[in-house]
This record gives sequence, structure tokens and C-alpha cells, in this order.
Amino acid sequence: MSIDELSHLQGENEDPRALIEGTEQECLVQEGLERLAPRDRLFMKLHFDQGLPIGEVAQAMQISTENAYTVKHRAVQRLRSFILSRRE
Repeated sequence: MSIDELSHLQGENEDPRALIEGTEQECLVQEGLERLAPRDRLFMKLHFDQGLPIGEVAQAMQISTENAYTVKHRAVQRLRSFILSRRE
């Protein structure tokens, strides 16, 4: 799809290039999430997609709250590393 074809999707303050970049970013995040370990994916789904607080995620996953923070930190790092490596 060309940039000109995206002009009808353009908002007041968004140019088509920003829409393309946003779509590419979403694809990278989705691909990165799929590459995470199942435990990390579950954490990300519960905390970020469903909006559960860390304490509730920890209970659902039957881990300590401290461990949940560790899982979150490592999963975010892995996802960030994947995205940055794909941009190069």
C-alpha cells in the first residue's frame, strides 16, 4: 500500500508515514510477544492487555509479588531487545 493510498486514513495531526510506522511497530511488538516464553506471554497478557495489577497477576500465576516484578522486568527487556534488533 502506498503512502498516497493511506491518505484517507490520515487524522488531523497524523501523516501517512506515522500510520505506517505505527503499524510496523505493532507488528514488531506482536512478533516479539509470540517469541516470549509462555510464562512471560501470560504475564504480559494479564498485566498489560487485561490491566491487572502486579499483585493480582502474581496470585493468578501463583508466584510471589517480588517474582512477578522480576518476570515483568525480564519480559519487557526481552521484548525491547527483540524490537531493537529487528529495527537495525
